[in-house]
Parts: sequence; C-alpha cells; structure tokens
Amino acid sequence: MNTLLDSVLSTYLQSYRGLIEAEPLEGGSVLISFPFHYSADHRIEVAVTRVSDDQYIVSDMARTIEELRNAGHEVQASTVSRLEELAKSYGLTFKENYMILESRRDELGLSIQKFVEAAKTVGDVYLTYRPKFLAKEEDLVREVKDVLGRRSLPYRERDKVRGRIEKHSVDFLIPPNGRPGIAIAILSGSNAHLTAEAWGFKAGDIRQANPKLKVGLVYDVISTKWSSESTKILEQSADLAVPGNALSRLDEGLVREGIAERK
Repeated sequence: MNTLLDSVLSTYLQSYRGLIEAEPLEGGSVLISFPFHYSADHRIEVAVTRVSDDQYIVSDMARTIEELRNAGHEVQASTVSRLEELAKSYGLTFKENYMILESRRDELGLSIQKFVEAAKTVGDVYLTYRPKFLAKEEDLVREVKDVLGRRSLPYRERDKVRGRIEKHSVDFLIPPNGRPGIAIAILSGSNAHLTAEAWGFKAGDIRQANPKLKVGLVYDVISTKWSSESTKILEQSADLAVPGNALSRLDEGLVREGIAERK
C-alpha cells in the first residue's frame, strides 16, 4: 500500500511541477505561474523577491486589483479596504494595490502556497459572476416567500448583512427577535463551484459577526448543475443548505434551528 501511495504521490507531484511555469524578472525577482485560475480563467501568478539571504517578499504585482477592474468592478478606497481585511485573514497585507506576504527563507514554500490560496479566495469572492435574475430564480424567490409566509415570519427582501470583514447581499433577512434570525441567499448561475466557494467564505463571515443569525442557502437545481463537492461546501458552510426542488427541508430547518415555531 505504501508503494502505491508513494507512486501516486510521486506521479502527481511530477505532473504538478510540469504545470508550473517560472521565469526571472528584473531586480532579482522570480515570476511563478500556477495551474490555478481566477474566475476570468487567467492563471494566478506571483512574484518572489529576495530582500536578503533570509528574507523574501511574495507579491501579486497588483494582479488581483487588475482582475477586478477588468471584470468591471469599480476599485474604490472602500473596495481596497475590504480587500485588505480579507487578505489580513491570511496574514497578507496591501501596499499601493499590491498584495504582499513577507517570509523567511525556511518558510518560503509554505508562504507561497498560502499566498496562492489567498489570491484565489480573494479573486473568487469578488469575481464570481452573478447573472441577471433568471426566470427559475424568480420562481424560487416566490416559493421561499410562500414558505416564510406560511410560518408568518417577518422578512426583508434584498437586504445586506454585515460580516466580520464586509457586507453581503442576501435575498431574505429575518432579524433575530427573541429567536434566532436567518439570512437566506438564493444561488444560481453558470459557475456553481465558484459560487459555492464564494458563499463558503460569505457564510462564515456573516456567522462570525452575527452569533444569533443563521445562514440559509437555497440552490437552484433546475438551471444550474451542482457537483457533490459544491453542495458539500454549501452544506458545511451554512446552517441550512437545501436544493430548490425540496423546499420542505427549508421549512423543517426553520423549525429545527429555532427560527419558527413548531405547529
């Protein structure tokens, strides 16, 4: 078994190494291109600069900001501030639109890996495309309204919820009032996995800032195809994650989480 394990791991690492591209830059830096992509399908690239024999700086060369601008986002001071907070959770900082991470030589490998994960997370959170409201999504909105209405739950539509790092748009918000509240987002679109990853972050951010607020995710299974990995992300991130063709689970979950009374 160990022989098989070593063989599989060795084969994977050899293939992975072949997928990584690197080239020297001016000023004693190296550009590394990884087989991971932003939502616009551009590879994630980082620059590694040696400051001294023991100190290095890993940077995105302002690529993250560039990706946002190319996707049509207005990169204002407030956006950069939110990016700074998100990057900070990975131990990174922003300087003049550059996302950077300082590293000692003996930690450089782990630092580069951490940086790539951070760059992809930041990019996915801000670049995940939410299409124009689809007909099937409108149907889900009406059906969720019916569930909430039957339970006589007061809700606000198209609201924003503050997270520890930033505010997040949700389709329905029931504020806590003696009972736990819930923020419900309806998910659909062309890239289900990126949507799942983005909401994995968003749900965690909301819950950290609002201990009495639950997070519910209703995902469209008629016009959007979700992999088992994507649905697993939703289920592990939210208090309630239910497919749009099984809204009885939402009703049951509202009772189970203490948001609605049992009839």
